[in-house]
Amino acid sequence: MQTCAFVVSAGSAIQTSFHGSSVLNTTFRTVASVVPKRSAARLHASIDGDVSQNQGVLTDSALQTKYKSEQHLEVPCSDCEPSAPQILDNSPEGILQRQKNRELARKNFKLFMNEFNGEFDNYDQVVVNKKLGLYPREGGGHEHIHCQLQTVRNDDEFGVILAKYYFDGNPNIVFRVRLYEVNLVDTSDKGLLEMKIYRFYDETEVRLREVGYRADKIEWMREDMYEWLAGCEVLWEMRPASMEESKLTENKVNALTLDPQVMKASEFSFLGYMAQGGCTVFSPKVKGTIKILDDLFCGGNELWVNDRGFNKDGGYIYGNQRGVPYKMKRVNEKNAHLIWTLGGGGRPE
Repeated sequence: MQTCAFVVSAGSAIQTSFHGSSVLNTTFRTVASVVPKRSAARLHASIDGDVSQNQGVLTDSALQTKYKSEQHLEVPCSDCEPSAPQILDNSPEGILQRQKNRELARKNFKLFMNEFNGEFDNYDQVVVNKKLGLYPREGGGHEHIHCQLQTVRNDDEFGVILAKYYFDGNPNIVFRVRLYEVNLVDTSDKGLLEMKIYRFYDETEVRLREVGYRADKIEWMREDMYEWLAGCEVLWEMRPASMEESKLTENKVNALTLDPQVMKASEFSFLGYMAQGGCTVFSPKVKGTIKILDDLFCGGNELWVNDRGFNKDGGYIYGNQRGVPYKMKRVNEKNAHLIWTLGGGGRPE
């Protein structure tokens, strides 16, 4: 299946510190981007692999394969249309183009911060896994995980989110806590957002645990609280849902994208890709370096996370061995059967 090109030039991104000050990298390239016709809904369906039996361990997921193919795509696919090259130097034309790109990213930022927030859980996926005879790790299934996302800061173009992950619907079995920093990208006409990832020091995690992981109980400007996982940045791209599903009229369609201001939550989604295709970091748990691959989907009250870790020899450490994302649903009144995963008891037998 052919895929649509998604090109971001290396060396041309906004670097924003945690305090919000921006340093513009003045090394730019001319970017020839491609406008996708393929809908997010179709891509959403294409990465649903729960009934497949891929026994490979170091296997790229569908989104990771998509990322790699797009970076090396020489001829636009049949479902894509080339857009005009962008001049991203410091000329008046280049500055104007970056301003336009930034404005689109700002609109997408508002949508993303609203979607990437709240409580998500994959209990339903675990139930389906068991019916298929799939169990965690070597069994090809998924652990039961819950993701809590709390907005720490939202300044319309700069956001900070506290993420807490725990097992088995029990808020006390925390296995990961991260701080995500969301910035606008002005070097792409896709309205991209860049998400930097910060890992807390042990002392900070102790403090967070003492206050019940409440974001409003911590002073977030202290730089000794966390470390930036450089190279692990995620790019988020907004995608419209299929025209059939969204029932949007043609006058709402822009040449490059759908106008985010006229959209509802069911009419768009966000796809997340690792900016560098993967990263290598030191893991205190394994006391060595690990290779991380990740891709994500956020939209329609779902959050899919396909985070996988491998050792230096390519051996599996964590994540789904078949490359199938952890498919979490938003915990709300529409998914009332998941309320128990917030820690109030009532776990199904």
